[in-house]
Amino acid sequence: MAPIVVYAHMYAGTRSAASIILPTNVLDKRYLVSTYKQATNGIVENEEAKSQFSVIATEDNTKIRITLRKNGVLSGSIYEVALLKSGDIYQYQDDQDLTGSEIESIPDGVNQCKRVAVFSGSSALHIPDTETATGTSLDPLYQECYPTNSWGLNYFITPFRGKDKAIFRIMAQQDGTTIAYNNKVKTLNKGEFFESNSLDDPLPVQIQSLNKKPIAVTQFAYTQIQDQGVGDPEMIILNASEQNIKDVTVFLSPKKAIIDQNINVIIKNTGISSFKINGSLPKASFNQIGNTGYSYLQENFPNVTSILSVKMSSYSGFNAFCYGFGENESYGYSAGTNVKDLNQFIEVKNPNAAVKFPATCKGTPFNLSITLPYKPTKLQWDFKGNADLGANPPALQNPDGSPLKPAEIIKSVIDPTMDLYVYKLTSPYTFTQAGLYNINVIVVNPTSNNCNGEQFINYDIEVFDAPSVDFTIDSVGCNYGPIKFIAKTITDQKVVKYLWNFDASVLDTTTTNITTKTFPTAGLKVARVQAITEIGCLSPVFKKDYELFPLPTGDFTIDKPFVRVIL
Repeated sequence: MAPIVVYAHMYAGTRSAASIILPTNVLDKRYLVSTYKQATNGIVENEEAKSQFSVIATEDNTKIRITLRKNGVLSGSIYEVALLKSGDIYQYQDDQDLTGSEIESIPDGVNQCKRVAVFSGSSALHIPDTETATGTSLDPLYQECYPTNSWGLNYFITPFRGKDKAIFRIMAQQDGTTIAYNNKVKTLNKGEFFESNSLDDPLPVQIQSLNKKPIAVTQFAYTQIQDQGVGDPEMIILNASEQNIKDVTVFLSPKKAIIDQNINVIIKNTGISSFKINGSLPKASFNQIGNTGYSYLQENFPNVTSILSVKMSSYSGFNAFCYGFGENESYGYSAGTNVKDLNQFIEVKNPNAAVKFPATCKGTPFNLSITLPYKPTKLQWDFKGNADLGANPPALQNPDGSPLKPAEIIKSVIDPTMDLYVYKLTSPYTFTQAGLYNINVIVVNPTSNNCNGEQFINYDIEVFDAPSVDFTIDSVGCNYGPIKFIAKTITDQKVVKYLWNFDASVLDTTTTNITTKTFPTAGLKVARVQAITEIGCLSPVFKKDYELFPLPTGDFTIDKPFVRVIL
């Protein structure tokens, strides 16, 4: 089954909003919602203007616990809600800003914690909330929230193209979170947030969690009357630098009256040269973000008259968001994300890989491992009957029920004080066909939290076609000096290494596609080459026979020697 990406886009007269829709296998059990201050309460311009969030069950018999915050302050008693059927929705609305409200999936005494999806925003508002001008337009806010286990430590806020202003908020997941931005430092507790704007803190700006506690960052656009050009209120939940992507397809839409379409991209400076939009270099230029090592792009797409599909790719990971403005109308959304629990994940490891990437190639051996924030008492791999992977490995479980010993202990990238436990399958695996293959790992978590017990960890292994390679020979055909060999590859991936073989016992390795070879003798020669991509994919060996002729030899004789004397 080929992978897909899903976005939602709602639109009507001067009402528009959009969001990425997360696949169920990356959803989790805990969320903190993002909304905004309501301009007014109750009925506004014949609309009910409310801050809101919705929780959707992905499985039957789901139970959730809700802790409300209103205008940044904990409010009321914690309460619980049962969602009996998959697809059941609980929605909450209020006249006050609900940012920082917490939703947790909890066990119900019989069933363990179930994954849920959470959406948040507003039915209608002005931004800023002080805007009261007659005839000022309203717009909804609508975003799917990221689970807290996917929050990161580093973010970049970049300006909307054609706008002078933007608002941003930084929210903490844990108590005592220390945040740095624009040479300023703030400390926040769980669910608290700090708000600033581009007038007080000019964009672009880097935001970092100094003490490695995950944070969420949200960017807002102003009501049209409060900024230059056309547009309206918009909210985009940004992606952390740690959750970057290398390939994504997004959409741009003129509905209902959008006339200004844009995509912002944040990427490491080293990745700029490989970044492509629909296979070509962007038309706009990248702008460096100080001395951070990152740059950002604002790419405009003029004359969009129907829904436009846009593919972005790079050898280096990037973050992006899409947005459009019209007369009293706007939409915006995160352009895909690698939503990964940074403390719990399955990893595809290729010994030839130069970077970590959750994929492999047809015909390339790889190893599987799982990293967990606890030592399980049971671990079982489920390959779903895949013929290439073969039978499921035996379940791991100690006779006395004690925790399993890991193959390796590493530190969390988001909390250096936390140990993570790595469990590896020792046998290598190889896929014979490209595609997307699903596997599960079932583990028993013995730790004393509300969601202990059996966990199902789902993972899709993406398998690419292997690269192909050949080469040409730059030679006069004679055994005279160094001979140049020039490799050519066909692949969408970045090639990082070439393995050349001119002698059965000698292997030459190059990082460029050109090498030279000097042969001591003439005669029939055999050359072989393999290409290795950055994710460790190996091309089949390309072989070519060629003949080097000996250099011609010359001699001369004097037939009739004579001497000519000129007086």
